[in-house]
Amino acid sequence: MPENYLKKLVKQTSMYFSSGVIITIAGFITFPIWTRVFTEAEYGQMSLATATLGIVIVFSKFGIQRAVLRFYSEFKENKRNLDITYYYTTSFLSVCIISLTIALVFLLVVEFYPDAQLDAQYIKILHVLPLLIFFDALNSIFFMFLRAEQNVKFYSMLGIINKYLIVLVSLLFVLVFKLGILGIFIGIASIDGLTSLFLLIKFLVQGKIKPKNFSFSLFKELVSYGVPLIGFELSALLLTSGDRFVIQHFLGSAAVGIYSASYSLTKYFVEFFSSAFRLAVMPIFMSIWEKKGREETQDFLSSVLKIYLMIGIPIIFAISFLGRDIIILFASKKFEEGCVIIPFIITGYVIYSANFIYGAGLYLSKKTTTLLIINLISASINIILNLLLIPIWGLYGAAITTLFAFIIEVILLLSISSRTVSVKLHIHNFIKYIVISIVMVFVMLSIHNLGSAQLFVQTAIGFLTYGSAILLLETQVRIKARILIYKIFAR
Repeated sequence: MPENYLKKLVKQTSMYFSSGVIITIAGFITFPIWTRVFTEAEYGQMSLATATLGIVIVFSKFGIQRAVLRFYSEFKENKRNLDITYYYTTSFLSVCIISLTIALVFLLVVEFYPDAQLDAQYIKILHVLPLLIFFDALNSIFFMFLRAEQNVKFYSMLGIINKYLIVLVSLLFVLVFKLGILGIFIGIASIDGLTSLFLLIKFLVQGKIKPKNFSFSLFKELVSYGVPLIGFELSALLLTSGDRFVIQHFLGSAAVGIYSASYSLTKYFVEFFSSAFRLAVMPIFMSIWEKKGREETQDFLSSVLKIYLMIGIPIIFAISFLGRDIIILFASKKFEEGCVIIPFIITGYVIYSANFIYGAGLYLSKKTTTLLIINLISASINIILNLLLIPIWGLYGAAITTLFAFIIEVILLLSISSRTVSVKLHIHNFIKYIVISIVMVFVMLSIHNLGSAQLFVQTAIGFLTYGSAILLLETQVRIKARILIYKIFAR
C-alpha cells in the first residue's frame, strides 16, 4: 500500500473509530436500560418497528445516497461539465421530494390499516415513523456529502452530538414522561429533525445547495445508479433483519426480543471497529481508482482486508466464548436464553461487515444491478431457510441461517468483484490469526473465581495476549508501534 494512502487510512480510520467508539458507548448505555425497563415482548416490538422503518427508509432514499459517494470524485476532479453545486443541489432536492412522498404514503397506509390486527402501542409508533422516514433520508444525504468530502472531523463530531442528544431525549420521554417504547421514536424524530435543519442551513450558507441548479440529466444518472441499489439495500435489510418477522410469525414478540437483544449486542461489538473501516475506506479506494488505477487499488484493499481480519477474528472468538456473561451483564438474566446464538451471529456479522471490501470492484465498475442480484440471492436463501428451520429449531434455526446466508453473499461478492479488482486473502495470515485467537481463548478461560471482575479481567488479559502475539509475529505492526511510541515520548 502506498505510504501516503496508508497514512490517510490510519488517520481517517482512527478518527472514525474514535467517534464510533463514543457513539457505540451510547448504545451500551441505553441497551441495559431498555432491556430492563421493557419486557421481552416490548423489546421485540421495538425491534420490529425498527426493522419496518429500515425497510421503508430504503425507498425514501431511492439509492441516491450511494450515488452521491460514487459521483463526488468525478465532480471534484472536474471530469464533469456541470458545476459541483449541481451535484449537491440535485442530490438533495431529489431525496427531499422522494422521501416526503414516501412518508406521506406510509402515513396513509397506517391510517387505513385495520387496527384490530396490531397492538395499540405499535400503532402509535407507526404514526411517528413518517417523520423518521423523512428526516433519516435527508440526514443520509447530508452525512454522505461529508463522507465524500472526507470531512471526517465534522462528520464525527456531529454524529456524536446527534447520538447523545437522542439518548438524553429518549430517556426523558421513556423514564420521566412514561411514554414507553413510543418515547424512543419520538426522541429520535425530534433530534433527527433538528440535525436535518442544521445541515440544510450549513450547506445553503456555504453556497453548495442552490435550488436553481437542479439538473434533470444528473437526476437521471443518480437514479440510474441508485435504483438498482434500492433492491440491494432492501435485500440487505431482509438479509440482516428479515428473520425478525419470521420469528414473530412462528414464535411471537418475546422470542423476537430475546433474539434481537443478542443480535443487537453482537452488532455493537462488531461495529466498534467495522464501521470505522467502512466509512474511511470507501472514499479512499474510490479516489485511488480515479487517480492511480487498478493495481494500487488492489494493493490498498488487500492491505485493508488483512488489517480487518487481524481485528475481526479475535473478536469472533472472544465474544463467542464470553457470550453468556456478556448477555447477563448488559441485558439481564431474562435475555440469557439468547446467548446460545451468539457464536453464529458474531461470526456471520464479522464476515458480512467487510462486504465493502469484497464487493469493491462492483462499486467501482458501477455494476449495481449485479450487487442487487447477489443480495437478492442471499436474502432469498435467508428467508426460505428461516421459514423452514425456525419452526423446527427455533432461534438456533434463525442464527444458523443468518451465518449461512452471509457466507454465500461473501463468496458471490469475491468471485464476481474480482473481475474488476482482485482482493487477495492470504490464507497463512487467516490461519495465523485463528491460532492466536484460540490461544487467547484458552488464556481467558483459565481465569476464574474473580466474581464480578472476572469478565473484565478475562477480556483485558485475553486481548493483551493476542496483541502481544501480533506484535511478535507482524513486522509492520511492530514498526508502526515503535514509531507511535517514539512520537508519544518525543513530545
